[in-house]
Amino acid sequence: MGWINQDQSLETIKVLVLGDYGTGKSYFASTFPEPIFLLDFDKGRIGYAKRKVYVPDYLIQETPPNQVFALIEKDLDLLIRQEHPEGEFKTVVLDSLTTMMKEAMNLALQKKPLPPDSPPVWNVHYPLVKVYVDRILDRMRRLTQNLVVIGHIEYQRNDITGEIIATPSITGNLKTYIPAIFDEVYFSDVIQSRDKKEYVLLTSPSGFKKARSRLSSVVKLPDRIPNSYEAIASALKNLKT
Repeated sequence: MGWINQDQSLETIKVLVLGDYGTGKSYFASTFPEPIFLLDFDKGRIGYAKRKVYVPDYLIQETPPNQVFALIEKDLDLLIRQEHPEGEFKTVVLDSLTTMMKEAMNLALQKKPLPPDSPPVWNVHYPLVKVYVDRILDRMRRLTQNLVVIGHIEYQRNDITGEIIATPSITGNLKTYIPAIFDEVYFSDVIQSRDKKEYVLLTSPSGFKKARSRLSSVVKLPDRIPNSYEAIASALKNLKT
């Protein structure tokens, strides 16, 4: 193994941003450098209005899940090689992980059909879902562009300690596996005062929300920062100067 360059580039960041509905997650993603390649599972394109954003046709049209996942893998491979026919992108956004997981389950149920109204089988369908999601995440980890993955949260009690924590609203061990592969895990939040709402990101643990930032090991991010890419970029700029 070679020596790690102490002046490693921090030009791009990869963020998992989690939060309740309506807390500014899509807005945060929309503030990243454009053009943006948007995997828009939530059909929330209005949140990216007036930005230079490309959404693949297969996520706009009614496309079977097996084709959707194959086409995403193909697009991500092209983005990794900087060979996408629509040109170069500075940011890739998945909005949202929650809905993509539901589509992965639909695909698993197509592969292994069940009688009507029967629930998915733990040792059959959930392993398939993990395979489909892993294939996407493996490619996302290799992107050289900025990456923002959006997820919704649910609250879960630890059976041993009784502690309640906010976790991604996804199933099984992916709840812990997916956050572990991101350097930056932020939680979106809204601070309500008498006369206004302030949309912020938590970058360190606060109550139920176990945010974290490995960037803070080289540049101290505030525990709460404004809900925008510019706030993070400013901190990185201060590091370089």
